[in-house]
Amino acid sequence: MLHQLTHTAPGVRICLGTPVRAVQPDPAVAGGPSVTLASGEVKCSMPISSSARSVKSMLQKPVTGLNDGPTPTGDAAYRVVVCTDLMLQDPKLRPFVETPEMTA
Repeated sequence: MLHQLTHTAPGVRICLGTPVRAVQPDPAVAGGPSVTLASGEVKCSMPISSSARSVKSMLQKPVTGLNDGPTPTGDAAYRVVVCTDLMLQDPKLRPFVETPEMTA
């Protein structure tokens, strides 16, 4: 959907692998909302980033309004995206797709 938007909406550009140095989310501030890239380039845009979900993300406070930094626990969490088409065909793996659950 985002890729299609770059071709149909004027002024939309997707920048991949572009580290963000600062965020100005307030539209009432001159130049806001905007992001400053690590290169120093300022973009008036909305950052859509997988790092915005990260506990170590500098985008977390501007996006959520919370200053909730990480607390070291010694635990690790990993995320993956798995195509479930083949899992649904296997009777032993099917419950992993159909049954919502979490292990903590």
